[in-house]
Amino acid sequence: MQFCIITGGSSGLGKAIAFQLLKKGANICIIARNKGQLSDTAKALKKEKIFENQVVEAISSDVTNFESIKNSVKEIESKYGKIDAIFTCAGNNNLARFF
Repeated sequence: MQFCIITGGSSGLGKAIAFQLLKKGANICIIARNKGQLSDTAKALKKEKIFENQVVEAISSDVTNFESIKNSVKEIESKYGKIDAIFTCAGNNNLARFF
């Protein structure tokens, strides 16, 4: 089974991708800041597993904090091994002129 990480996985596009990957049989980890939404989404995902041994993991982390997200990915790697794909559906930008 593939193992996928989805940032922004508790809502919007990230949540939709998490459900689609789960339906395809992937093991998933959703990462988001909002612990309440994260917990609710993880519970909903676990109800939709197609295999009993399918992994649904949820980690609260801020993708705008490099150390936080780096530690979260390391935690997942040490627990589950190789990560096959990362879907980045959360992020941050700084508005500025570029010309």
